[in-house]
Amino acid sequence: MGWGEPVVARQTIEALSRDPKFAVFKEYYKPRIKPIFDFLISEYRRTIGTSDSFKLAESFYLSKIREHSPDVIITQYDYDLSSVSAATKAGKRAIVYVHAWWTVCPNNTRMHNGEVCEGFPGQDCKSCIISSLRGEGKVKAYKHLFGLLSNNVIHKKMKRRISILNRENVFVVTLTEKMRRLMIDMGVMEDKIYVVPNGVDCSHFKPSKKEKIVLYLGGYNPVKGYSIFFDIAKQLRGEGKFIATGNYPEFEKVSHVEFPGPLPRDELSSLLGTGRVTLIPSIWDEPFSMVAIESLASGTPVVAFDTGCLRNIIRDGKTGFIVGKNDVESMKEKTETLLEEDDLFQEMSVNAREDACTRFKLCGQMEAIKGIVEKIARS
Repeated sequence: MGWGEPVVARQTIEALSRDPKFAVFKEYYKPRIKPIFDFLISEYRRTIGTSDSFKLAESFYLSKIREHSPDVIITQYDYDLSSVSAATKAGKRAIVYVHAWWTVCPNNTRMHNGEVCEGFPGQDCKSCIISSLRGEGKVKAYKHLFGLLSNNVIHKKMKRRISILNRENVFVVTLTEKMRRLMIDMGVMEDKIYVVPNGVDCSHFKPSKKEKIVLYLGGYNPVKGYSIFFDIAKQLRGEGKFIATGNYPEFEKVSHVEFPGPLPRDELSSLLGTGRVTLIPSIWDEPFSMVAIESLASGTPVVAFDTGCLRNIIRDGKTGFIVGKNDVESMKEKTETLLEEDDLFQEMSVNAREDACTRFKLCGQMEAIKGIVEKIARS
């Protein structure tokens, strides 16, 4: 039985459903007034909320658990533990799939004053969350609300997250050894954590007729570096087409970049297949990067800042380039090199697909998940 993070959740459900050893039920909470619910579970819980469990959602999940009586619940929501609370109340085993930094950082970014933070203990998380907000009205509103809270309250909330993950019959799947080590440092028990890197379906993401297209797929998020992409696009205008997917406010759009909006998965894979280069100018500590492995599988080399796990995904000089964090000039130069040097691009394109489809096979990820589910179900 599973809920959560869209792409990986769908892949997990599909893989388990095809295996006759598993009976899969997929349920998720659909509130009557979705915008209000979205506000509650995202902005409220990420900032001023003192609980990671939404009572209406928890009641819904508890009723579904009692209806289906699953052996194991897989939940893939980031910093929402409603389904985990329901599972423990029902005496069921739960696997919490951790995709980002919500067990380490209340802001989910591990960024504090532009630098990577090693975890919430002893940190001024309150001011960090406020400084990450965008929009004058939102900042004023949260500053007023945050006047009622303290760092002590925020730290207690984080410790409560850890205590929930340490409950009997709750287990954790995370993406990298680095994430595992940080979670242990925060207090999650070592024997509860499994490491399973994400995988890519190489039958879906594959090269097609390549064009001189430079891609940015990080969306309108400052820590993903969209403004850096815009700057490089401006400097290299005329050398290729620059495309940024996702939702952007009109005032942020620039003439030298194309904005197709959010793309369905099929259109995204087609775009990656035709791309020449993908840029990942992230300034935060990337926990993993589906963009990177899907680009590489599509035969599209990646140029990325040296943050988080990206050096472990991209083979510098073979499947793309790793440049220093915030080294915009080097990122521009490597992008220009891949646009101009056809032989180098062709070699890297072949290497990129071969490497991604060897090291990050979706079937390998799903087999690992099946093994964990079976082990936990038997325990």
